[in-house]
Amino acid sequence: MNGDSQPQFVTQIAPDLRPSDLRSSPVPSSFRELKAWQRGHEVALEAHRITQRYSALERYNLAAQIRRSATSIPANIAEATGRFGLHGQIRFLHVARGSARELEAHLLLVRDLGVVLPGDVDKLLPMLEETLRLVAGLITRRRKMLGTQR
Repeated sequence: MNGDSQPQFVTQIAPDLRPSDLRSSPVPSSFRELKAWQRGHEVALEAHRITQRYSALERYNLAAQIRRSATSIPANIAEATGRFGLHGQIRFLHVARGSARELEAHLLLVRDLGVVLPGDVDKLLPMLEETLRLVAGLITRRRKMLGTQR
């Protein structure tokens, strides 16, 4: 088999498949290539920075909860990419989405309690919403691959 020839079984199963199709994949080779993970990672970094700037968060026991929920977003996106089955991927993407909403609730609480400056939280919320949209897109794409719309 030379560089551009296809294995015999591929030709029999998918005669219209080009050799270049075998080299390109719609699935990224690393979770780091996903925009949802990249944005979730930025959200987690910024959430950690916020918790480090405000010692009052420790008094309310919210710093650890903010860090955990923020860290869970990119971690679960990464874990989803490590799953072979679409159902498992969707499950971990749902967990990432739930963690994003949990982080949002914590941020709104500390902002409204006056524990942090509103500008710090207001800077992070649009990043979080973008992450949620990107995760929703990943979920939708996998549901379409499964043929379900739930």
